[in-house]
Amino acid sequence: MSIRTPGAAYLEAVAKVAKQAGRGAALRISHADYSDSDVLNRELTAGLENLSLMPEHVDLFLDAESIVFMPVESATEDQLLAELSEAIRVCERYRFRSVIFIGSSVPENLRGPADGKPLTFSRTELRVWKQYMSRSGASLLLFGDTGVWNPRQPDTGGGGGGPPPARVRIPLEEQQVFFRGESTGYRGLCKKALEYPGARDIPRCWGLDSIRRAESGSGGADNATGWVARDTNVHIEATVRQVEQFLERHNRLSELILAPVRSEPWQQETWTEPLDQNR
Repeated sequence: MSIRTPGAAYLEAVAKVAKQAGRGAALRISHADYSDSDVLNRELTAGLENLSLMPEHVDLFLDAESIVFMPVESATEDQLLAELSEAIRVCERYRFRSVIFIGSSVPENLRGPADGKPLTFSRTELRVWKQYMSRSGASLLLFGDTGVWNPRQPDTGGGGGGPPPARVRIPLEEQQVFFRGESTGYRGLCKKALEYPGARDIPRCWGLDSIRRAESGSGGADNATGWVARDTNVHIEATVRQVEQFLERHNRLSELILAPVRSEPWQQETWTEPLDQNR
């Protein structure tokens, strides 16, 4: 749930569901609130009271939201890191079940340059998280982002009722690389994306396999909905692997409870297969 809610009835309903399910709840604090220690303290206290939960049953999300919409002086890595560090200091005395930092550096307008070159953006939220977790004695902080989308982006397609542009979006270390072209040029964009330096090192996953098959002609080009699904899957798989490796290098991975590792990458096609009633 978010602190900024539709009203008391909504809060009461969330608290009731949380009590019945017995699994706790999530609490989201926006950047405008967590960047001020006094406001953060008030909102945490109010949020816990409204949920009728102890902190150890609550996952706290510190949401920087869309970094590109912040004032220039607030959007620097140094400022974001300072605000995040102070917010975590405030949160430490509550002892939440987990604390997660979220943000997005994806701009709202993703129209490519006239020369057709890819757009590249620094993943500021990821860089800030790494800087915090690199500090000696830092409290464990989990990471999240909004994937391949700007948090406020409705994606209006091609505009004027026309077909949406073809898109391929890939994460490379601390950058996002976006390719955009005519709606009929998706296979060509896949080729450009796969030839981009570092793209071949992305962990194998359903989304990347689909992009490769589309580029080679052995798979379908799909449509705008499928393109987003592929890009999102690549982003999730690559980001999870990068965060995992970072935590392992800093000897923090053992502090997490992880799901069992699967021998085969997740395949989205299984969603459409009939359920085996004998399982």
